[in-house]
Amino acid sequence: MELIAPPRAVVFDMDGLLLDSERICMEIFADVCTQHGFAFDRGVYARCIGTNREGTRRVLLEGYGAEFPYEVIEHDWMRRYEARVLAEPVPVKAGALAVLECLDERKIDIALATSTYAPIAARKLELAGLDGYFEIRVTGDQVSRGKPDPEPYLEALRRLGHAADGCWALEDSDNGVKAAHGAGMMVVQVPDLIEPSAEVRALGHPVVDSLLDVLALLGEHKSKC
Repeated sequence: MELIAPPRAVVFDMDGLLLDSERICMEIFADVCTQHGFAFDRGVYARCIGTNREGTRRVLLEGYGAEFPYEVIEHDWMRRYEARVLAEPVPVKAGALAVLECLDERKIDIALATSTYAPIAARKLELAGLDGYFEIRVTGDQVSRGKPDPEPYLEALRRLGHAADGCWALEDSDNGVKAAHGAGMMVVQVPDLIEPSAEVRALGHPVVDSLLDVLALLGEHKSKC
C-alpha cells in the first residue's frame, strides 16, 4: 500500500465505519417498505447512505416518486431502528478499537463527524464502549448542511483547531467521502454496504477493505502502533 503522510488529526464517520449499523438500518427500511406496498430499491437507498434526515427525505422522494408516503414510512422505520440501536450494542467494526487505541497512544487528535443526531449518536457510542474516545462530536443536528456538503468536516476541523492539510477523514460512504474531500482533507474510504462509484474512485483517495488496513497505514510510519 502506498505510503501516505501521517495524520495530524483524524475525523471519523460513525455508522458503517465504526459501527455495523447501516446494515440494520437498511434491513429495517426494506421491511417497512414491503409492509407499505413498495419494493425495496437498493440503488435509491444507496444514495441516502451518509446523508442527514433532510437529505434522506429528498433522495427517497426523488427515487420513489411523489406517491411515496415518506412521513409514514420514516416514522415506522425510525421507530423500529431506534428501538434496536438504543437498546443493545451495535457490533463494532473490525479494527475500529485498534485504530482508536493507536491514535490515542500516539496522542493524535480525533473527532467524530456523523449524520446521526446527538442523543442517538451518544447512546450508540456508549453502548459500543467507544464514547470515551470522542470528546469532539459533530452530529447531524448541529450543522445546517449535511454530507455530501463539507460543513460537518469543516466544523470538526474548527473544533479540533486544525487546518485540513495533514488531517485524515475515515469514511465508508460516497457522500461522506465527497464531504471530507470538499473540506480539503485526506480521505481513506472503507466501503460498507456499497462499493465506491466510478466518480468517487476518480478522486484518487485510498480505498481499503477494513479498518485493519487503516491500522496498517498508520503502522507504516516511524511511530508504530
